[in-house]
Amino acid sequence: GMQGHCMFARATALKDTDPTQSRHLLEQARSIYTGLDWSWPLDKVLVSIADLDLAEGHTEKALTTYKQVLANSKQMSRHGLATEIETKITNLKVPH
Repeated sequence: GMQGHCMFARATALKDTDPTQSRHLLEQARSIYTGLDWSWPLDKVLVSIADLDLAEGHTEKALTTYKQVLANSKQMSRHGLATEIETKITNLKVPH
């Protein structure tokens, strides 16, 4: 679990300067958290991956991930994360 936390922290630090390496680390962290069935850190990793997708212009992919995490957050009563994601979704400029 600590390895996943370290990868997530490093990925977050690299998000703006090296998105490719950040995504690689986030995918590794996602694998670790999925194996451990740690839903809270996994949700944070998924949001970061969606943020990268959004930055790369993959709006629909990001939106799908945000909605998945939002559903998880509401189910687990994680109101802070749910609010954060609702704000991200509201701020998306989705083409019609």
